[in-house]
Order: sequence, then C-alpha cells, then structure tokens
Amino acid sequence: MNTYHPAELAELKRMISNLIRQGTIYKVNGDRVKVRSGEIITTWLPWFTHRAGKSRTWWSPSVGEQVFILSPNGNLELGCVLPSLYCDNYPAPSSSNDGHFVEFPDGATFEYEPETSTLTIKGIKTALIDASEQITAKAGMKISLLTPLVECSNHITFQSFGATGGGSGANTGEITGNVIHKNGELSSNGVVVHTHIHGGVATGNQSTGGPK
Repeated sequence: MNTYHPAELAELKRMISNLIRQGTIYKVNGDRVKVRSGEIITTWLPWFTHRAGKSRTWWSPSVGEQVFILSPNGNLELGCVLPSLYCDNYPAPSSSNDGHFVEFPDGATFEYEPETSTLTIKGIKTALIDASEQITAKAGMKISLLTPLVECSNHITFQSFGATGGGSGANTGEITGNVIHKNGELSSNGVVVHTHIHGGVATGNQSTGGPK
C-alpha cells in the first residue's frame, strides 16, 4: 500500500483543485486574459473561441465576466479560459427559450425571435454592407424605408415603381415637391428633356427652340 508524504498530498489536492477553477476576468490583452480566482491571479491565458481555423471568429471576454479555467494536469500556467456565466453585474439580457439575443456595451442589440420570426437590430449608428457583386433585398409584401434621406452614389434601376396615391396603374407613381436633376440626361419615353425641340410651334417664322 502506497503512502504519501503530507507535502505530496497537499500538492495533489492543489493540482486537482486547479483542474477546473471558476473566476472572473481581471485583465484583457487581445487573445489573452488574466483571471482572478479566489486569491489567485493567473498569468496571461488564451480564451476559447467558436472557430479558429479557415473560418475564424472574434468576441473577446470583458473585465468582470465570469469564466472557467481549464488546466491540464492542474497546471494553471497551461490553462485555457472558457467563457461565460451570467452574474449579478451582468445578468441574462433575455428570457426567450428559443431566441438569439446579443447586447453590446454601447446599447446596440441584435435579436432574432423564432416565436414571431422577427429579426430586430437596434441602437446602431451606422451600418455597412460591402458586396463585390450584388446585394438582394426581397420581401413578400413590402419593404419600408423610414428615413429622411436616401442617397445613391452611382446608379439605381427600378423594374417597377409605385407610391401611395400615385394612381390606379400597377407601375404608376407620384413624386411631390421639388425635384432637381444635375449632371446627366433626364429622359421620358425616349425623349431627352433638356435637348428636346418643340416642333409645330413657332413665333413668327421661328421655332421655339429647346427648353430653357
């Protein structure tokens, strides 16, 4: 029967207790963090991410976040940090059973709720979608733009155009207010407005000329 010296037993207990330790993020530096666990503050340790191969993700833990340290052979210096547990300072932001909810430090939120099949993004200041070829937005009923200004830096093509109160035709639209056109041709049914000559109308023996 093997017997252990008290110092060996103490070291064995220490190693076992270090296999899995709970703590909170103490400092963050890129892909490394320090964790406070009881009276211990670890060295810089890597933290687990969703993917780190051909496809990669990045979502750094934050100071005060509750985590676990997983340490092979009970050696904390070889540990890896596994986020994350809700706590009093950072409670659960949703109570949905099936939904996905993300909340950011600036108050922006991203939420998808399967119960209502609704995707909601709130609290952002700007959004950028940069596609090298094409972006397609499709809705079965309606797409609404609730904004005081829509800008296009290059070209817009409408397959059909409609506006509320624009008339009974399927492709009829109405624009109200002032419209200013610059730097290019404005045509209607093949007629370029600013070069069109009004025929059949004359002052004396001269035509009226082009529009001014």
